[in-house]
Amino acid sequence: MKKAFTLIEIIIVTVILGILAAAAIPKFSVALERSIVSEGVTAVATLHGGMERYRLQNSFYPSDCALLDVSIDPKNFDNLTCANTGDVSVTRSTGKYSIAQTQAGVFSCTNLVGSTCASLKLPN
Repeated sequence: MKKAFTLIEIIIVTVILGILAAAAIPKFSVALERSIVSEGVTAVATLHGGMERYRLQNSFYPSDCALLDVSIDPKNFDNLTCANTGDVSVTRSTGKYSIAQTQAGVFSCTNLVGSTCASLKLPN
């Protein structure tokens, strides 16, 4: 007597795996999107801290992020912007967002696609 799986058993297992995958993939996508935006918030906060240190040492804000003593991997972002007003921002096309922090420390997020910014809890 041969022991083997029947076609019905294989189909049932395949359907169950498909249902589990359909439930897990959207949750993974949301978690991935939030982690990408969280990386942007961290980068903005780091730039802002560097801007404040620069202002304390030089009595004015730099207009170029390269002058700051911060370590941010620029290949993760399309654009790092530092303004001589003390405002900073990062843009990333992969996560499709732009995050900014004003000189006063107020964060803002512009989501180019989706709704991550609406659900993101930015620090105050």
